[in-house]
Amino acid sequence: MKRIAVFTVGTGTGDNEDKLRSLAHGIASGIEALNPDEVYCVVSNDSMEKTIPYLMELVQDRYPITGYIRIHDVDTVSYTHLTLPTN
Repeated sequence: MKRIAVFTVGTGTGDNEDKLRSLAHGIASGIEALNPDEVYCVVSNDSMEKTIPYLMELVQDRYPITGYIRIHDVDTVSYTHLTLPTN
């Protein structure tokens, strides 16, 4: 049976690079602790642009991101879009 992990990925408070790296490190630690077969991330446009690149640096070699669940309006979560690999 596959182990699947779903993580919410935000941007923290502010655009400070150190804060974004710290947030990505915390998420990466959670991923490593769970040792999942598949990883999905719930993201906004901002977190996809600002946080995901740092997370990818930390986990991509061992835990590639399987897919993204994109939230277009984080205040209302009125619409989501699931992006899965095409393989």
